[in-house]
Parts: sequence; C-alpha cells; structure tokens
Amino acid sequence: MLENESVELLKNQKGIDKCPPDKLALYTNVDYNNSEIGDILLISPDIQLDQEELESYGFDVGQHDGVSCVVNNMNQAASLVAGLNLDGDILNVPAMSSIPSLVPQGWNDLTRSVVSAPVALVTLEISSESPLNVILGQENNIELNIENKSSITVPGVTLEVTVKNNDLITVVSYPEIIDLPGSEITTIPVSLKGNKTGETTLSVRIYTPIGFINQGSNTYDVNAEVKGVITLKLTLDKQIVLLTGETKSVPLKITNQSNVTINGLIVGATSGNDAIMTVGEFNSSVDIYQNDSVVIDIPLNANSSATGTTNLVCSLTPPAGYENEGDNNITSTVTVTAERELEVLQEFQASWAGEGGYLYSYMLTLKSQNTRVNKWELSFQLPSGAVVSENWYESQKNWLTKVEVDGNVILSNTTGHTIDPGVDLPLQIQLVYPDQSEYYKYIYSLSLRQIQ
Repeated sequence: MLENESVELLKNQKGIDKCPPDKLALYTNVDYNNSEIGDILLISPDIQLDQEELESYGFDVGQHDGVSCVVNNMNQAASLVAGLNLDGDILNVPAMSSIPSLVPQGWNDLTRSVVSAPVALVTLEISSESPLNVILGQENNIELNIENKSSITVPGVTLEVTVKNNDLITVVSYPEIIDLPGSEITTIPVSLKGNKTGETTLSVRIYTPIGFINQGSNTYDVNAEVKGVITLKLTLDKQIVLLTGETKSVPLKITNQSNVTINGLIVGATSGNDAIMTVGEFNSSVDIYQNDSVVIDIPLNANSSATGTTNLVCSLTPPAGYENEGDNNITSTVTVTAERELEVLQEFQASWAGEGGYLYSYMLTLKSQNTRVNKWELSFQLPSGAVVSENWYESQKNWLTKVEVDGNVILSNTTGHTIDPGVDLPLQIQLVYPDQSEYYKYIYSLSLRQIQ
C-alpha cells in the first residue's frame, strides 16, 4: 500500500463528518457507510488517480464495494471517471456538495478513476500503422498519431510506450512529454530495435495533465512483427554437361549480403525431367553468418541410357520470420550426352595480394573429343568486385581478346592456340578479387564454345 499524506485510507469508518475540510471523500457504501460499514478514501485537491493507483492505496474500485457515495468539501469541483485509465465518461461533483448515493445517477460502483479538480473534456484518439513492421537487427523509426478531435489544446501530455516481450523488441526512444494542439493530428516518432523474429504487442499510454479528461481511450495496443529482411545471392553454373550414367556434384554458392546471421535456411534442388537427370540427397539445412557465403554440393545423376536437355532448379526457403529480398531460386540448363565434344576443366593453383586486391591463379584445360577447334570462346562469371587481372591480360592479348561486362567474361583466341582432338590446351589465368575467400577457388559458369 502506498503512503501519501495527500491520499489517506480510513478502514471500517462511517459518517459524513469523516471528510475534513478541503478534502474529497469516496465511500464504499451508500449513506456515508452508515447503513453498512466500509472504507473511506480521503483525497486532497488537484490530484488524479487511475484504477491502479486507487487500488495501490487499498481502495478497490470497479466492483462491489467500489464508490457508492461521495463528499466534496473542497472549494472546487471534482470528477468521478468511468475509465480505469482516467478516460471515458465523467460525473461532476460540485464544490462543497455531497451525494449520499450514486445509484440514482447510475454511477454506483462505476467509478474507476478520480480527479479532485474541475476538468475539461477532450477527445483524443491514438492510431498507427497495423501491424507495425520491425526489421531485425536495426533501429526502426515508426510513427504514432494522436488526433485531438477537440478544439482545446492539451499541453504537457505524458507518453509511455512499452512492449509485451522485451526479448523481441527494445523501445529505444520517444518524446515523453508532448503538446496536443486542438483539432490537429500530432505525429510522434518512436524508435524500436528488433532483437529476435516473432510477434508481440506494443502498448501506448497517454497521461493527460490534471484538468483534462479524455473521453476517448488513453491506451492503445497494436501488433508488432519483427522480421529478418535479408538479401541472399545465388550462384550456379549456367550450363552443365553430363555424360550418360555420370554422377557429378555441382557447387551452389549462397551469399548472405545482410548484417544478420541466418540459421535453418532450407535449400531445395529439383530436376525438370527425372527421366534425363535426377538430384541426389544432400544436407538441405544451412546456417550462414552475416556477410558470408556457403557452398552446397548438389549431386546430379545422369540417366545411363537417355540423353537430352532439362533444367536444374535450386531454391531457398528462409526460416519463419525472414523475408529474402534477393534470389529465391536459380536455374541451370543440364545437358546429358553420350559424348562430351568440348570440355574445359579448372584447377585452383594459388592466391596472393596484388593489383589492389588478391590475385587467384587457375590452370584451365581445354579439351576436344573429335574435332579440331581453330577458333574458340571461353566464358565465365565473376562475383561483384572481381575482374580479370590486367597484368595477366597484357601478357596474353597478342593472341587473346577479352570482353568483360557486369561480371560476365568472354575470352577468345585470335591466332594459334587451337584445340586438337586428344591434345589438351592448357591456359593459366589470373583473376583479381576484392578480398580472400575459400569460395573464390571455383570459377562459375565456365564454358567452352567452338567458333570455327
């Protein structure tokens, strides 16, 4: 029970004389507790108490033995309030007056809050976007709107913003004192930080200063959803060639370009035609650290007798509460053939710092099964920020042309360097990456095509 000399509880007392001068007295029974003994709450002028505060003094309201009788020995009016948060309808109690029974007024046991001062009635309405969308791992600025539908300005309103589950959302900041001009909508910025994905309730409470009672609601609840907004990038060979009966694993690179670690990402892989090629089993659940990559080997099984072309479709399903704004799927063309006419193999050699980044060296082996290839075109795909080494190309451009656009590279021979059947053509190549990573040891979408 709270102690405050401005508010005093008299247990098991009766009589109109128990209300001293310059006090407001609330009685739990009619006829000043004379017919049935009860409690009396004495309140000094210019105090407002909501239901929680009244009950903190041991004076229960809103049920049987609530407020049934009132004496006002102050030189100013007082107000009984129906709302438990100092809002809603009011009953005016004039200065130097008493009401032996609140039954005729329909207010018996109806009081939930009280103000020992005259009040002006206003209508305030709180609103916001619903639900509130909060992004995981960052501060989010949301807006609350409070419309003052009255012509009276309400100054010095205290604002309180809380969340039901602080593990999900932290309330970072908001203005605690605001003025609400008459007939205007006031927009209030609130900063929230998303800690974990999920849903909770954001609660708003406004406290009007003494002298104002809101006939609307002083509380507002809205659902708040914390979502992980992520950007995932998929990289897969654009074309895959398999010999009949061959089993081969192709690397699927998943890059997390977000500042959020993702646990339980589900990777799917399907064949467009199981009669030509099937997808084997692999670990489909993946965890990816923020701003990192992982590579999943997707096992492909070519039919031992059928040939043809189909698609390999790889897809991502983020865990609940996450939205991927990047690649949700990627498709590769898979050709199953009885004989691989042209082929290019790759082997990572070494890496070192240079040319403003890190040089990666590969040995490529160009092969032809039956045909002499005089003119050929070698193409591949590079990640963002990677380029062909300028120093390396300077040493090769007397016989090699280069086209490099948005990470897509095409190298073509101009003189010599033919590919003869059964005679491998080695080509050492150097690429420059912005940083170092295990995932740069493989060149994606490496393809060889005959021009002449």
